[in-house]
Amino acid sequence: MAPSAVWLISGASRGIGAELAKQVLSTPNTVVFASARCLDGAKPLHELQKTFPSRLHLISMDVVNSSSIQAAVQAVAKITGQSGVDYLVNNAGTAGPPVPAHEEKVDDFRTILEINVLGVHAVSQAFLPLLMMGLKKTVINMSSCLGSHAFLLSNPVGWENSSATLPAYKTSKAALNMLTLSWESDVTAAQGFIFVAVHPGLVTTDMGSAFIKSAKLDNPAIRCISLTPQQSVEALLKTIANLKLEDTSKFLNYDGLPMLY
Repeated sequence: MAPSAVWLISGASRGIGAELAKQVLSTPNTVVFASARCLDGAKPLHELQKTFPSRLHLISMDVVNSSSIQAAVQAVAKITGQSGVDYLVNNAGTAGPPVPAHEEKVDDFRTILEINVLGVHAVSQAFLPLLMMGLKKTVINMSSCLGSHAFLLSNPVGWENSSATLPAYKTSKAALNMLTLSWESDVTAAQGFIFVAVHPGLVTTDMGSAFIKSAKLDNPAIRCISLTPQQSVEALLKTIANLKLEDTSKFLNYDGLPMLY
């Protein structure tokens, strides 16, 4: 029996990526390729594979290594055959240290851009032939409200005393949003493709919680809007399920509401 949908999720070793794999697999007859740079420490995925041994495939993929990406493409193609990939979720990313611009080291800045922007471009490019075979042809780029000029200029409640400007992370997510628009303009809805950037919310993953603490964002307003990975992913999957061709190029909140670039 052909799978109802084939998903490829990068950066799936923990947090939002691992939760995405878990919740997608709760839908019968779905197949998930969960990728991570290092699978040895991906305990949530190994535990999940015990429950879904035939539907969850663990793929080693470093998004900044072209050889690793090509090996991942070959591994996925060998299993999917002509079914291809329906959903690509570019979730792999890094925030870096929460430091102001005058303290952000150039090498750290470069690494963050390489993972958060060039990695997404490289993975999307490499898996495009498999996406063309898929029925859904949907690419989800995991962005952030911190990549939105409009959000940052709106003086959001709860962020007033933040100690971190995170220049590299903000720049990378703004660039990712523009990359999403660029892909949409070249690989279009007329071809059946949907490209969207999505803000998953302020999620209490290991990275998210560390950021909240180090950036001095642990206040009532922020706690009120914080989400668990389960809550974020539940809403994200509803948003993804409701995507239409006319939604391509949009920047969406996890709950499906539009966000300003």
